[in-house]
Amino acid sequence: LHSLSDYLEKKRVQIADKVYAPSKIISKKASVVYSKKIYTINSPFIKINTKNFKNIKKSTKEKSIIFVGTLNRVKGFDLLVDAFLKIFQEHKDVSLIISGRNETLENNINSINYLFRKCNKYKSRIRYMGVLPKTKIFNLYNISEAVVIPSRLDNYPNVMIESILFKKPIIGFLNSSLEEVIRDKENGFLANKKNSINLYNKLEEFLRIKKKKRKHLDKNITKLYNKLIDINYTKKIIDFYNLN
Repeated sequence: LHSLSDYLEKKRVQIADKVYAPSKIISKKASVVYSKKIYTINSPFIKINTKNFKNIKKSTKEKSIIFVGTLNRVKGFDLLVDAFLKIFQEHKDVSLIISGRNETLENNINSINYLFRKCNKYKSRIRYMGVLPKTKIFNLYNISEAVVIPSRLDNYPNVMIESILFKKPIIGFLNSSLEEVIRDKENGFLANKKNSINLYNKLEEFLRIKKKKRKHLDKNITKLYNKLIDINYTKKIIDFYNLN
C-alpha cells in the first residue's frame, strides 16, 4: 500500500500544471524525484500579537531552551539528546523544555526513554510537555532563551517561523532548510556538519555569548522579522498561479 501511495502521489505531481514547495532544498530534491520543475514559495509569516503571552513569567532563573516537533531521527532528536547531555554537565542553569509527539529512533528506541536514560542525572532540568495546542506552545516561546531545531532535513518549518515571530534565536544545522532564512552568528547559530558535537558547540556558542553580541543578535532577529513580515505572500501565490 505504501508503494501504491507513492506511485499515485508521483503521478499527481507529474500531471499537475505547476507544483511548489515551501523551501528551496525540498524543491530541488522533489524536482529530481518527480522529474518535474518544482517552484519555491516560502510559507507566510502571519503577524500575531505576542504581547498576549508576555504575562507568563519564568518560575526559576534557569535559561530554558525549547524543542518543538516530532521526536524522531529526521528531526534530529537523537542529536539533541547527546548534545544536551554535555550542555547539562557544563551549565547548571540550563533547562530543556520539549513539546511534540513521541516516536522512535533507530532500532525502535523510544525517544523519550532514550532522553531520560541518557540524561537521568539531569532529569529535574527536563520537562516533556507532550503535544500542546498552539497557545501553550506560544507560551513556551515566550519563556525560552532560544529554540533548538536540530533537523537533519526540514521543509521551512513552522517552528522556525514561530521562533522569529517571538524574536528568539534559533540553533540548528546548515543544509536543513533553516539556512534559507537564518544566517550563522548573525541572527542564529547553524552548525555545518549534522552531528551532536557540532550541535553542542553551537549551543555553547549561544550560551556563552557576551552582552554586546547578544544585543547585536537580537537586533538582527528584529530586522529579519520586519523583513519577512512585510512580504506580500498573497501576491506571490497569485503571480505563481498566473505563470504560463
